[in-house]
Amino acid sequence: MRILLLLIILFSTLDGSGRPAGDTTSLNDLLQTGSEFVKMFAPENGNPFFPVERNLGAVIYHGNRYGNVELLYDCEDDAVIIRDLKGQLKLRLVREKLDGFEVDGHRFVKLRLVRPEGEFYEELHNGRRQLLVKWQKKMAYDTRQTSVYTLRKSIFLIQDGKQVPIESLSDLMGIVPDRKKDLRRIYGEQPYKFRKNPVRAAQRVVQAVEKMGW
Repeated sequence: MRILLLLIILFSTLDGSGRPAGDTTSLNDLLQTGSEFVKMFAPENGNPFFPVERNLGAVIYHGNRYGNVELLYDCEDDAVIIRDLKGQLKLRLVREKLDGFEVDGHRFVKLRLVRPEGEFYEELHNGRRQLLVKWQKKMAYDTRQTSVYTLRKSIFLIQDGKQVPIESLSDLMGIVPDRKKDLRRIYGEQPYKFRKNPVRAAQRVVQAVEKMGW
């Protein structure tokens, strides 16, 4: 089985030039801290990274925001990888110094819900309620009994200081118990169905609920 160091092939075609004027610190400063990231995997079995079309985004590191950064999010190890000072994509950012990041329109925040150093969650909404997704890739057997990387997700709300799992349509319809009829109408009017796209369906319903002030 051919084993591959992860970073070079996935990013060989990306262009990391230019930075937005709003960035507060030079990119070289960002790259001063972190450890070398080396991970091997068989590409025919997939990879451990969050799937995006463009591996370009931003990071909030040492309290500063850095834009136009090429990055990978390893959602098996919950780690963010960028270029080192030599231009090679193998610098693992220090979790304790990384407050959040964006990649290809997906915004991730760090919360301390499981461990003291925190974990990264995609934030879909932040208002009275916070709607989050925990993405994870793990090795699992496919129909051919081949071990492949499989992307899994856990959708949940932080509502009234509690974590509320959104694992089914009934969970989503129960976020405002005294408005279930209205929630069913809102759900029916939006274009996404929970079975096919639970992330977008939950996002649309929660945004509508917040707009109504419930």
